[in-house]
Amino acid sequence: MLVYQPIIGPYRIDLFNALNESFTMRCMLGRRNLKSQTFDYEKVIASKFHFEPIYMREQGRKRRIEFIKEIRRFKPDIVMTCEYGTMTLTALLYKYLTFKKYKVVTMTDDSYDMLMNNNNFTKKHKIAAKILNRFLSNIVVVEPRIEQIYQRKYGKGIYFPIIKDDEIARKEYESCLGISEQYVKDYDLLGKKVLLFVGRLVALKNIDFVINTFKQIEGENLRFVIVGGGVEQQNLQRIAEGDSRIFFTGRLEGETVDAWYNLANAFVLASYREPFGAVTNEALLGGCFSLISKNAGSNCLVSDGKNGYVIDPYDAEDLKQKLELTFNASTPISSGLTLRDSLMIENFKECYTYLETKLNETLEK
Repeated sequence: MLVYQPIIGPYRIDLFNALNESFTMRCMLGRRNLKSQTFDYEKVIASKFHFEPIYMREQGRKRRIEFIKEIRRFKPDIVMTCEYGTMTLTALLYKYLTFKKYKVVTMTDDSYDMLMNNNNFTKKHKIAAKILNRFLSNIVVVEPRIEQIYQRKYGKGIYFPIIKDDEIARKEYESCLGISEQYVKDYDLLGKKVLLFVGRLVALKNIDFVINTFKQIEGENLRFVIVGGGVEQQNLQRIAEGDSRIFFTGRLEGETVDAWYNLANAFVLASYREPFGAVTNEALLGGCFSLISKNAGSNCLVSDGKNGYVIDPYDAEDLKQKLELTFNASTPISSGLTLRDSLMIENFKECYTYLETKLNETLEK
């Protein structure tokens, strides 16, 4: 398998490590970090790879040539690409122009909301998906509803959500319980109930909506912790003024984020536009009851009333009612934190087994 990805985020390391175990894999990466985020790459990402990626040296047309040369050298059975960009098109064109037999599989993060409601679809993306889906050997999608639609329309589609390996993540959470305990002391959280948000502080995350709704809920023992940084931070801090129950931690990464998942009672992602939302998986793994936007692809990880609620990102009364239900059912934070049960209804190994099976079936066609 030859993989091309612009970059591998920390939330997808386990997937590509698993692919490396199942296939003889070579991985080409376009960058060393996400454009919109500044992870400590060596600490958070590269140190966890079980393979040595090839970092592409070229840009534009030269990068496409570099990719083709690697296809010629490696002679893959499967070329796995990202979305519907130039590298996916390059892999398809080279295959058909040279009569190569390899399969081309792309991974797309398009959510059901994006597909059905044109929410955040660019015209270019929409046209490219419509054309290329017919020629691709298969498509890895992040929602089961997308898989069903693509199976009906194209006879292809493999569901694999953006999730971490449960066992690995849980060990990491357990290792930072000491940091969680320190947070309890630093933020005076003993006896409190905590709502948590983790992510970029940008408009589409709809955090102002959550702040305004939270402020309407009475309870001196309630706290709303907002982890992240971004262009909306000053505006959000202004909106939160006057409510001492709301805290901004700034941007965190790695174990300093995981420690919050260990202690928060509830997690919220109220984005009005969200391809998936990997933080939902991270919160559920830590035992956080999760309130997730109906527009986020990761709402497929939530079973209403069981491990969270799907919320309407435009309906303040809906969010208020579900927050109150969640707080009323929550137990205040106590001393001596322990690793809580995971609230994930999906399991990484089971999902990966399904993906691997479908990829092997694709090879046989």
